[in-house]
Amino acid sequence: MQNRLKTTLLAAAMLAAGAVSTEAQQAGRFYAGVNLGAHHESADRVTGTTSVVGVTLGFRLRRAIGVEIDLNRPQSELSREYTGTSVSFAGPGASREEIERLAVVTRFINSRRVLSTFSAVVAYYLPASGRWSPRLFLGVTNHMARERTELIHLSIPEGIDPERVRRTMPEQAPFVRELGGLTIGGSVGFAVTRRLSIAPDLRYDYGSIGDEINNVLRTSVRVLWSF
Repeated sequence: MQNRLKTTLLAAAMLAAGAVSTEAQQAGRFYAGVNLGAHHESADRVTGTTSVVGVTLGFRLRRAIGVEIDLNRPQSELSREYTGTSVSFAGPGASREEIERLAVVTRFINSRRVLSTFSAVVAYYLPASGRWSPRLFLGVTNHMARERTELIHLSIPEGIDPERVRRTMPEQAPFVRELGGLTIGGSVGFAVTRRLSIAPDLRYDYGSIGDEINNVLRTSVRVLWSF
């Protein structure tokens, strides 16, 4: 009798723990939170890593399917520079030696400041294990970026007016453009309390169009609150 009572109490305790854990994973269909992480960009124009802050909003449509949006802001400018021959003032039919002798050597400095990244994804919830809840994401992302290119002419052939070089290769004014692409990723949420969870998150934005490469890897830790 005593052993049966112990067994019953142990089973009840396990069921209660499981119920609390399940409730922690499913407390509320709507959730919101803040993101802290890193933005690593690999593009033709720039490359580098910067820190990111942002917010997340999500809604669980069904047990296994939900939708989520997030808005992030990278904190630093990214750049890439290279040096090479930019323009030659040799005439038509000039020899290779003459073309190289009358060529301008220029350093190109490409800079990009990502003003914001906005993602809209469908979230697929995998079966939870205790307090752990894995998810997969598929959607689209928009990157709004301010671009600029600085030209530094390191070597101008003798007899060539620097003003002529500047007219031939005018600097482009900074401009803002949007870079879109597909997003895939995943996260594993850990339920700290019934409503509070922490979710390490990894997402890849494939934004290459034609010959231009604009790919981004985003990592973050998301602190989420369910309502």
